[in-house]
This record gives sequence, C-alpha cells and structure tokens, in this order.
Amino acid sequence: MVVCACLSVLGALFAPAHWFLDGLGQFLLPSLALLAAAPVFLIATLILGTLSTRHAVTIPAALVALMAGSSIVQDPPVTVPEGGTVLSVYQHNIYVENIVIERVVETVEREDPDIIALVEVRDDSIAPWVRRLRQRWPYMGAARSEPDTYGRLRLFSKYEIIDYVARKRDGEPATLRARLATPSGEVTVFVTHFTRPWPFREPAAQERHFTALKAMLDEISGPLVLLGDFNSTPWGRLGRPLQEAYGFQLANRRSVGTWPGRVNVDDMMDTAGVPRWFAIPIDLAFCRDGAVCTDHQVHMNLGSDHRYTTFDVHLPPAGEARASDAP
Repeated sequence: MVVCACLSVLGALFAPAHWFLDGLGQFLLPSLALLAAAPVFLIATLILGTLSTRHAVTIPAALVALMAGSSIVQDPPVTVPEGGTVLSVYQHNIYVENIVIERVVETVEREDPDIIALVEVRDDSIAPWVRRLRQRWPYMGAARSEPDTYGRLRLFSKYEIIDYVARKRDGEPATLRARLATPSGEVTVFVTHFTRPWPFREPAAQERHFTALKAMLDEISGPLVLLGDFNSTPWGRLGRPLQEAYGFQLANRRSVGTWPGRVNVDDMMDTAGVPRWFAIPIDLAFCRDGAVCTDHQVHMNLGSDHRYTTFDVHLPPAGEARASDAP
C-alpha cells in the first residue's frame, strides 16, 4: 500500500508527462492520508522492537513522498482586488439520475448565490423547478439534451445574461459560455464537463477535449470564470497547464476532494459519503483576467455522487480589468 501511495505522488509530480502518470496522480489525496500514518507505524515498530530492513527502506521513502505530495496540495496566497463587485457562485454536478432535485433547489435557495452552475442536468428532472428558480434567478442559459447541444448544463443568474452559447460536439467537452452584465462590467462564465480519463476512456480523449477548450478560451477577453466537472485534478494534465500556461487562478482548496460523495437520498449528513480529505478534487473552478476566486468550500452531496461547492468571485471596478498576458 505504501508503495502504491508513493507511486501516486510520483504520478502527481509528473502528471503532464504521460497519461499513465496522470492516472496515478489522481489519487494523491488518499495516498497522502495513507502516507501520513507512516510516522506512527515507525514509532510503533521501534517500541515493539520489530523494525526490519524492509521497514527501514519503506518508511523513509514514505516520509519523502509525504513531504513531496504535501507541497503539491499547498494553496498559494491570493490578492483580492478592492472596490469592485463580489459574485457568489454555487457549483454542482447534480448527477444525471438524481431523484431528489428538490433538495438541490432548497439548498440553492438557502445558499442564495448570485450564480448557479449545474452539470448533468436532465431536462425532465429540472423542468418542474425552473419557474421556481427563475423567480430569484431570472436569467438562465441551458445546454439541453437534444443531439445538437447535448451537454446537460444549466446556468442561473441574478445578473443579466447578455448572451450565451451552448455546444457539445465530437472531440470536445460539453460547454456553456455566457456573458453576464455586472456593476463591474461584463464577465464571462464558462461551464464545462469533460469526458472521464483512462481507463474509462482511451488515453487521448481528455487531451482532445482540452485542445478544443483552449481554442474556445482564446476567443474570450475580459474577466473570466471557468468551472465544471473536469474529471481531472488541479495538478493533472488539464489543471496544471490552465494555471501555468494560461494564467488561471485555481479557486479550489487542493486538499479537499469533491468526488465521490456517495449517492444517498436518506442521509444528508456530510459523513454519508467518502470523507472529503479522502476524495478527489475534480469539480474545479478557475478565475482569470481581473477576476479572482476566494473562499472555496466543499459541502454535501444532496443525492449526487459529487459534492456541491461554493466560492466567491471578486471583480475589479469597471474599467480596471486587465488584459490577459497568457499565451
């Protein structure tokens, strides 16, 4: 088990180099939890006098891997712009077979965000609740279930949606791109849903989707919020280039996972599913070009296999959003 955990850390360190390493790196957080037990085990073997040559090699390796892996999940400091608009965001892959949509609606109403971004939304499941939601969030964009826009994405907003484009084509992720009018000027909210990684799909599937996403992002100027179910981690082959090459700031706390949260319609307690520190952060959010993400929180699952998240987006005062210097 310790060897597997060390390999996962190695995969996270070098995830962009190969799809197999990326697959290993997906399990970094569970691996760190396992490696954290290594010092306790070392002390126990010393006390009991059962320390062997194998332990003497394995345990130091585990400690080195623990330190290396811990550095990956450290969150960098964030500078928040002053004097602009703050948007609160609710983000959730609600699960396509969710039978308790009412709980999602009630939770959204309690959270009362400015923007609601939903993934895996069936038209027939959400239809009974659209009128109720639009009483408080009057503007809506939808990537519906028809073949031409098959994406199952929904965006509700208290701010005017100037326009939006929804699409799902072969070789690209499902996307919903909306321009919102805010007191700080226009901001683009981009919701996406990537295919699953290897071994669920062929190794190149996510890379094809990422290439298509980059082409779409190149068309956007001004403050940008990118979020959705990436089926990949912040340190993986998708998240790392977005931060290092495309100038995005990650909203997520790297040490808190969002999936899996066990589907449980009877128990809304956070303990109903996999502990958040043992899960995988694949429901990601990013900000760029003057928009800054803060206060990311991971909550309950609400009948989904994903937990819902909330965060704030700080926009600079009107006219102060900087142009992107990302390639």
